[in-house]
Amino acid sequence: MLTGRKAKMLGYRARSAFKLLQIEEEFGLLDRAECVVDLCAAPGSWSQVVQRGIFPPHGLTLVAVVAVDVQRMKPLEGVIQIHGDITSQDTLDKVRAHVKGKTCDVVVCDGAPDVTGLHELDRHLGESLAMSAFEAACQLLRSGGSFVVKVGRLRARQSADQLGQ
Repeated sequence: MLTGRKAKMLGYRARSAFKLLQIEEEFGLLDRAECVVDLCAAPGSWSQVVQRGIFPPHGLTLVAVVAVDVQRMKPLEGVIQIHGDITSQDTLDKVRAHVKGKTCDVVVCDGAPDVTGLHELDRHLGESLAMSAFEAACQLLRSGGSFVVKVGRLRARQSADQLGQ
């Protein structure tokens, strides 16, 4: 079982790292990626996966890994951190400045809003966050780039249809 304890033993900040590792194993999103943005990055486990996945195999020196969140997180070697809201154009401009105006190969988002306890509101907030991440990714991704976002299990198909529109 993939638990928080196992994640900590492997040096990851949260067990959510295993989901991105599984996606990476299946799709190879980080192969030859030179610029990756992690939206809603705190506490940083997806940024860790990206950082570990890019640097050792490729040995690239021009790689940019940018983590964005309204919450502060502990620094990660090789990861540029931007404290800001993904719905703010100013925040997206800061990302572009760090990648020297280039578009990115991969944008990931494992964000989740704070739970209110009101199921419908929580679902709406989660979908709204996913849509905001998609809108940010549309500005940051190169043509043919990859976007990975976590959405609620029960509404994943509906959310995917919405994003496709």
